[in-house]
Amino acid sequence: MPHSLDFPTYVTADINHECARQIASTTDGSLRLRCDDIGLWVELDCPDSQEGDAMLHGSRFGTFTAWSIAFRATRERWDRSGYRPLRIVERANLGAIALADRGAHVTTIGIKSRMT
Repeated sequence: MPHSLDFPTYVTADINHECARQIASTTDGSLRLRCDDIGLWVELDCPDSQEGDAMLHGSRFGTFTAWSIAFRATRERWDRSGYRPLRIVERANLGAIALADRGAHVTTIGIKSRMT
């Protein structure tokens, strides 16, 4: 649903949801998020570290192919008209995001990396 994601004050981005492999956060400004009619947009500054290098290399050469997000639904409904029940999340609180080698969200459009 458009504009359906609420952001807490503190959100982290890491590799494969491993807290020890954090690469950015909203509190230090290295992670910027927005939600619009298309979906969630993520922009982050890669740290000059082993994890930052792994993220940059992985996003450029195909190790990391998608984003994975952790969220808690605050408003949802179920459509049971088809073969399988379909959960429709109408509003949610974002928990954390991760650059993943096996992303849960098949609608990830793409990952771009750039060096300045």
